[in-house]
Amino acid sequence: CRIDGDNRILEVLGMEITERLVRRDDAARVLEYSIVESPLGAESHLGRIEVHEQGDGSRVTWNVEVSPDHLTELLVGTYQQALDALKAHVESKDG
Repeated sequence: CRIDGDNRILEVLGMEITERLVRRDDAARVLEYSIVESPLGAESHLGRIEVHEQGDGSRVTWNVEVSPDHLTELLVGTYQQALDALKAHVESKDG
């Protein structure tokens, strides 16, 4: 990816997707962003990633509001893969 101001331009699966930072709150451990340009045809998009304390570790949630609705299934699968990869990465560093 590359950064251009508040935009992050991703090249993934032969597509270029531009996301814009909406909110970053380090104290609350929250990041919100919106897809502003992509070949997916999103009319609106808001992603919210939060890190919650949980016992000796953390729990990450990634919520998305998107229209049209048919993009939900695609994005949920993509985000779940990213969360699984994050978990595997963190666990490999702990072990």
